[in-house]
Amino acid sequence: MSDVEKELRRALANLGAQSGGVSHGLKEELLRSFDDRLKWTRYLTWVFLLITLAIEVACLYSLFTMRVAGTDAANVKTMMVFVVVIIVMGQTQVLMKLWYWVMNTKINVLKEVKQLQLQVAEFVAKGREGEA
Repeated sequence: MSDVEKELRRALANLGAQSGGVSHGLKEELLRSFDDRLKWTRYLTWVFLLITLAIEVACLYSLFTMRVAGTDAANVKTMMVFVVVIIVMGQTQVLMKLWYWVMNTKINVLKEVKQLQLQVAEFVAKGREGEA
């Protein structure tokens, strides 16, 4: 459990004693923490995609600049290795994009749930103030 979640739980637990509800700073800190997670996920995805792209380009360059003298078995095996690496890197890119999509959705759903928790806590606090 992160520090933000601990602070959120404390704020929700102490909400009955507080008259102002959940502070605006807590909301901003919560949103910033989720935005930081999204930035880190995006950064990691782009770095990984660029690395796999560089490997693919290097394999394509090696594949097309290779001098094939006749039907040498070693050259054919090397060409097959390059082709397999290109296919594996392409599939790895697809998996990385899917991972990013899943993480992006997960983080956004968590962000919305936390915002709803804060809104419910504020409504409860306002209801208690109205009764008093």
